[in-house]
Amino acid sequence: MIQSNAVTNQSADTPRPALPGAMRAALWAMGAGAAVAAAHAVVYASTAAAEKAAIERKYPHLSPGDVTTITHITVIGGSIAGWISAALFLGVARACRQGQDWARIAGSVFFLIGVLGLLWNATHAATTLSLALGVAEVAAGLVAVTALWQPSSGRYFESFRRPRS
Repeated sequence: MIQSNAVTNQSADTPRPALPGAMRAALWAMGAGAAVAAAHAVVYASTAAAEKAAIERKYPHLSPGDVTTITHITVIGGSIAGWISAALFLGVARACRQGQDWARIAGSVFFLIGVLGLLWNATHAATTLSLALGVAEVAAGLVAVTALWQPSSGRYFESFRRPRS
């Protein structure tokens, strides 16, 4: 009896297609992006004093209480965003590896959100290290998205689609 794989709509005995170079590059970039995002989360959590100093320099008119509140929001929010970003990189990579075409679109949307986040950080108080990690994270996303939309990647995703009758 031949069973169907619900994720890929292929029968269990259908061999997986070879992973093209563009897909390997995309998966590698997503893994690197996840590592950078996790490092970014740790940096946010461990550099609260530097974040506070950057906020004080950027907004000298704020009261000490306001600076502390904004620092806490920035550090906690940045840490949470970093871990979410790492999980999204890994989740999209896994879905892409399985040939789920929606993952290319989701990865592209997440990349655009990452670019907007980087622009936000660049225009507000942020430490140099945080900005550098943000740039590295967006660069990994750019490499991944570019590779995911290459023709060879498209053929890879196509090979997982249900054959049309």
